[in-house]
Amino acid sequence: MTREEIVKALLKANNRPEKAGLYADSFIEYRAAQDNIDKNGSIVADPRSGAAVPNPFLTVRDKAFARLESLHKAGVKASVLW
Repeated sequence: MTREEIVKALLKANNRPEKAGLYADSFIEYRAAQDNIDKNGSIVADPRSGAAVPNPFLTVRDKAFARLESLHKAGVKASVLW
């Protein structure tokens, strides 16, 4: 889904436009990070040393999810996206 499609779905669920935009941005970031984790795994090689390190997208995903959770607690209805 594109950002516009996500916002449209959230507005259709009677969410406020500014919260729909914030939720859409965080949802897209969450999905992109999860796609990277699915593709590369949760442990990756450090580009400089080659040592095994946690995938940096784990942090990106977790922060995006925290924002999504916060928006949900603030009343955003987004079940249509999940």
